[in-house]
Amino acid sequence: MKKRFLHTSQLYFYSMFTKITFLLTLTMLVLILFLYFNFTSYSIGLINSANQKLMNQIYQNALQINNSVRTYSTAIFNNPNTAKLMRSDDISVLDELNSMKTIDTTLESAPFIHSSYVYNGKTNTYYAIGPNPVIRKGQFFDKELVQIFKNPTSMLSHTPIPRKIPVSELEPIKYENVFSYILPEYFPDKKLKNALVINVRMDWIFNSLASYQESDSLNGNNILLMDHDGNVITNSDQEKDLFLSNLSGEPLVSQILSSSNTSGVFTSNFRGTSSIITYISYENSPWILVDITPYKYIAGTVSKVKAITITIGLVMLIICLITGFLLSKNLYYPVRNLRQTIGRLQKNQSPNQEHNNEFEYITDSIQTTHYQLTSLEDFRKANLFELKQNYLKHLLLSKNVKEVDYETFFRHHNVHFDPKSSIALILFKIDHYAVFHANFSSNDQSLLKYSLLNIANEIVLPSYQCESIDAGRDQVVTLLMWK
Repeated sequence: MKKRFLHTSQLYFYSMFTKITFLLTLTMLVLILFLYFNFTSYSIGLINSANQKLMNQIYQNALQINNSVRTYSTAIFNNPNTAKLMRSDDISVLDELNSMKTIDTTLESAPFIHSSYVYNGKTNTYYAIGPNPVIRKGQFFDKELVQIFKNPTSMLSHTPIPRKIPVSELEPIKYENVFSYILPEYFPDKKLKNALVINVRMDWIFNSLASYQESDSLNGNNILLMDHDGNVITNSDQEKDLFLSNLSGEPLVSQILSSSNTSGVFTSNFRGTSSIITYISYENSPWILVDITPYKYIAGTVSKVKAITITIGLVMLIICLITGFLLSKNLYYPVRNLRQTIGRLQKNQSPNQEHNNEFEYITDSIQTTHYQLTSLEDFRKANLFELKQNYLKHLLLSKNVKEVDYETFFRHHNVHFDPKSSIALILFKIDHYAVFHANFSSNDQSLLKYSLLNIANEIVLPSYQCESIDAGRDQVVTLLMWK
């Protein structure tokens, strides 16, 4: 019994603990996975949003400066000192130097301007204003500009032209990346009469990056300013100088150029590196701003978010396990008490089969007990008459009968008189009993005796409360309560 009792003592608890723990764990795992992927997407989204805000500021800065330069160049073009240099056929060196100095002073008020050229077509004279100012006739150190002036019909007024120009005549092999704004004036025969050239520094576009250098969204990225042909006008990472490079063959650039959207975010490989690509442009704008951020630089932030999510998930999982154990123990407590109570009441009586859990053990025990009680009740009903006859016979013939015994017996067996009242006895005898005993079987004799008892009760009962007793052999005694 002890082995079987121990075998079934905790099965329901383990089953309940396993199911509750599994349900809680499954719920937590689903929640962790949901948070894991959503937090990752959310983190990348925040970084992309920060990139887009920064790029929008840069783009607005570029457009604002572009408009400012166009206005500024027009003002300088109409300046009397500029007109004097561009249109005079014969001007003294002193006037030239004074005019150049005045123009240079004006240019210094705009820190984004690198230098300025004034061209006089009548005298074929170039005036370089800025670092190391010079005056040259016929030849000029900016060879590309000389070629542009030879084909003036290709020039568009107030349109930025990305170029690499020599820093000065003294440093012809050192170059500066600039936007050149050319304001030309033509003779009637379309020959270039004069021109003003404003060279704007490329780095002014990314000046706003300085205040964002600590931002995680800028670590390792490269911001490109391109035209709609895929030519890089400038980029923020000077270590990867892509100025004037044509990237139209790159998959990411092809996707941007073919897109109908003015902005977007997607993932692509840029020269073998998986990167997050963010781009922005405006309608009727000549430029597209592209941010290329290698995924490995974002991975640090994303990994941190993932680690925090997993840590929170593990802590919650441990809490779920503890909660599942305590909940299972609390729910199991009444079952354990019931099982122990049934085990104590059964003592050495145990069900005849093994059980998968305590409820099967309890159910089998209750069924067994119910069967035993039903069998006992059937036995009592089947032998009720005989029990009643034996007790009344014992009560009639015995000298030592406790009062509590017959009172309880009378109440349970529906005896119809009060034993404390006066009682009279009537004795009936069966005639010719020897013949009767010899001719009838024991069953027939019992039936005849039973009939005699009922007949005696039916005769006497209308007048007196009575009970008839089989006194043995040929005698039947009727007890009646005497009023």
